[in-house]
Amino acid sequence: MPQTLLPDWIDRYLVPDRQFEAAFAGVSLQQKSRLKKCIASLHAWYGQARIQASLARTDHRQGLQAVSIQKPRDWTLIRLDPEAASPALLLATVLPLVLAGVREVIVCKDQAGTPFPAALLAALELSGLETVLDCPGQAAQELCEELSTASSCGAVVFLSESGQAVPGPSQRLRAGGNIPEYALTGPATGGLWIDDPAQWDFESLQFAHPNLKMRLWSEKAWSLPVSWPQNQGSLEDLKQKGYDVLFLPEERCVSGAGWAPLILGPGQEGSFVWPGFCLEICYSTHVAWTDAPHQENTAVESR
Repeated sequence: MPQTLLPDWIDRYLVPDRQFEAAFAGVSLQQKSRLKKCIASLHAWYGQARIQASLARTDHRQGLQAVSIQKPRDWTLIRLDPEAASPALLLATVLPLVLAGVREVIVCKDQAGTPFPAALLAALELSGLETVLDCPGQAAQELCEELSTASSCGAVVFLSESGQAVPGPSQRLRAGGNIPEYALTGPATGGLWIDDPAQWDFESLQFAHPNLKMRLWSEKAWSLPVSWPQNQGSLEDLKQKGYDVLFLPEERCVSGAGWAPLILGPGQEGSFVWPGFCLEICYSTHVAWTDAPHQENTAVESR
């Protein structure tokens, strides 16, 4: 297999180093620290893959002989929607692939000419990802086709922050030589409970989740440094609203587990993780089935 799977023509769409440098310089030290904490949390959650590839053979009692081979994909293309702005969502998508050992991880913003948010470039810089493209959708599609020709062990991920599924495939597997495609849709709504405003880093939350429609809840009104709507009510009221993600004080995180797909506590406002992240995105799996060889009974009857 060639040293790189990427065609030469994508060079004209690569985000230049000077744009990375300007974005990194434009993000404050405190914001960089928040990004590093998100990266550290994702490292702790997923861990570095210790196995490069696995092969398993199983002979079943029913006569089935099965062989399965699993290895990290050769490439994954992450296509961002034009509204992409959350570094936390992007890191939560990129890091599992990097940690699993996917050979080429490519991030592509489909709407060329629109500014690439500095927070996203800074997050990618800190995660060590260098192949970032700013190109029209047609070029991204052509890249996908060329990558598919170079290796069928790839995948495409559509990442949306609009709260609605991106136009295209929604998490499906294809048989045959076609490339599997997945859709990840970020949370649209968030609810945050306040016992004490000092517990929360509101600036971190705004930086990490700029597209999240937030609503604050407490038993009384507070004077806060954010303009999100405030509701007075009980925890039960908050629970019943069905938010996509909840922000709960540390002592309430455990008791509130299950109220939303994801709950983040103080200190993790700037993080994100995909609950139940599909590892099929990271790995290609090949399976072979056949009948197990017939084994005659060679036992000798005693006389």
